[in-house]
Amino acid sequence: MLLLYRISRQILIRETMSTTNRLTSTRSLRLFVAIIFVGTYLLMSIRTGLLKSDANQATKFEHKHPKVRNIDAVKENDAIGLGIRFEFCDAHVKEENEWVLIVDDDMELDAAALTELIVEFSKNPNRIVGKWGRRLFSCCNSPLPFYGYNTLAVTGKAEVVLTKFMMMQQTICKAFADHSYLVFDDIVKLYSKPLWNGEDIFMSLVANHLYSQDHPNNYAMPWLNVWESEYSKYERGISGNVFTVQPWSWGWWKIVGQMIEHKNYRGYLWREGRKRLMESGRR
Repeated sequence: MLLLYRISRQILIRETMSTTNRLTSTRSLRLFVAIIFVGTYLLMSIRTGLLKSDANQATKFEHKHPKVRNIDAVKENDAIGLGIRFEFCDAHVKEENEWVLIVDDDMELDAAALTELIVEFSKNPNRIVGKWGRRLFSCCNSPLPFYGYNTLAVTGKAEVVLTKFMMMQQTICKAFADHSYLVFDDIVKLYSKPLWNGEDIFMSLVANHLYSQDHPNNYAMPWLNVWESEYSKYERGISGNVFTVQPWSWGWWKIVGQMIEHKNYRGYLWREGRKRLMESGRR
């Protein structure tokens, strides 16, 4: 009964945001199908509500359902970038929705993965739980490439959980904005591409700060059956990941440069964010 009660208090934030201009009708169609599949499972099986925020003018569409709230977030996205998911979580999610599930627009999943995530999160809601976890490399107080940032998967306890597919308490969404002043002006505003890239890192650090006195406390479940949509293979995201080696191509070197810049920024944000949160004390 307790689990069913918890499940009935979920809300899904579904963002239709693109990080490139190469949009296709196929992508829009897949987004629409994904919304129906995940939304129908949630709305019909566990009696939840769904908040769909459209942060890109080119991919906006309305999904009509009595429990779906369609929000035009294009202007807000221009102002606060990727931080919009936590801003809207705080501003638009009702207090009775104690837990929030955040899903990126290029993720697909099956019902069993969602159920397993909810079961695990219910064991200890004072943390962030998701599929993809990260841990910062550190050795002998010596400099490391990308400030120790890496993309190796983490199983179990993790300092950071990526926002691709994760669950958190609604009340902690406000904490993101409350603490963002620590890193926004001299790090995020100056170096993030797009604006507030690394919001998953900072949100996870804030959760550790509030729940576990800055010790890694979040939880990663890499075995969950969640995957990137087929169309995402043809669109390079903000991470700038390089899957092929083409040193004869100027475009390839440009992507490599963007990847290095991306990882350097995320590693720096991670280290500085953690340090400044620790120095700020708990409120």
